[in-house]
Amino acid sequence: MIYGVQTLFGTINVVLFNNYKKYCKFLAKHGKSAQALDYYADGETECWADEDNNVWCVVLTVPSDKTNSHNALLCHEAVHCAQFIFKNFGEDNPGCEEEAYLVQAIAQSLFMGDDDLRKKKPSN
Repeated sequence: MIYGVQTLFGTINVVLFNNYKKYCKFLAKHGKSAQALDYYADGETECWADEDNNVWCVVLTVPSDKTNSHNALLCHEAVHCAQFIFKNFGEDNPGCEEEAYLVQAIAQSLFMGDDDLRKKKPSN
């Protein structure tokens, strides 16, 4: 499911996956390719702006016993999304509150996506 985050930069499309094959398929549909996950990685984020300048933040989390806190991982990936957005829009020195609100909005979308994935069958 795609979650639209309304920001000063416009709508940011946030998508969460917990299945590598579905993640790769989604990226391929948008002309992107996934990186090979490092053995120690519990997540990955791919961000881009399309030809209409819509921002996409696509996140993969890998279920693992190595991760102490899944919510902390979602916040970690939200920061990567925010870093991309600031860089993409030429904001080299965002204000503390601007940065915090953007990370909060993206993390909230990831939490909603995670809740939706948990409600579905384990094959998601």
